[in-house]
Amino acid sequence: MKIAKEFRLVHCSDNRIKKEFLLSGPVTREFAAFFGNFGETRGVDGLKKLYFTFLIPQCLNIKGIIGESSIEVWFFPEFVSTGERFLTLLLAGSESGRPDTDLREGHRKLLEQVTGIRK
Repeated sequence: MKIAKEFRLVHCSDNRIKKEFLLSGPVTREFAAFFGNFGETRGVDGLKKLYFTFLIPQCLNIKGIIGESSIEVWFFPEFVSTGERFLTLLLAGSESGRPDTDLREGHRKLLEQVTGIRK
């Protein structure tokens, strides 16, 4: 999957940056589950549509609805650039369902930046 278009940018009152992206296809359950390899992924029950959220604490939060072709991503300002690179790799990796070396390395770099600890 790829980002087809960034269609909204909002600077939130808590200093985070929210970007909304149109994807090349609809979000699937498998797509959302794949994210669980790299952070906390949860589904929210009890709604008309299945809603998911993916979180890397103090870094980014991705939210979307299964069956829709858009996602919202909240970034802490210092992680916008690294987070967007990681998001691009994550979306591409979701097509195969297997994390490749570039995705694992992108995730490692992002976590190093978040924690300040080199691995």
